[in-house]
Amino acid sequence: MFGNIIKTALSFFPTLFIAAKEFLSSNQQLPVLEIFTFDEVIAWFKIKVNIKASDSDNIAFTLFSKSDNHNYYEIILGIFNKRTNQIIDSEKVLAKQIDEKLANAHQNNDLVLYE
Repeated sequence: MFGNIIKTALSFFPTLFIAAKEFLSSNQQLPVLEIFTFDEVIAWFKIKVNIKASDSDNIAFTLFSKSDNHNYYEIILGIFNKRTNQIIDSEKVLAKQIDEKLANAHQNNDLVLYE
């Protein structure tokens, strides 16, 4: 579960992208991690498995961005409901580095969906 990355364009994609970008731009004060990994993304989703499984319209996602001053990466991990167009749960992570597997997942897309 959560190991497969969905690469197809989906109808709810614009709504999810806008909602996640708004969350990403929030001014939360968070510590900056030295490194954040793909395995940590999957671990977060596994903790949230009950939320994802509670509704077949819930889908896991990550949104990736470089900070304005390019000193760190901003990553949002979340669960989005395709029917209600709402982010059900999310967390913002700041990291100086990301591992190769996470970088590859986001190589062509800021927003990645997982199943």
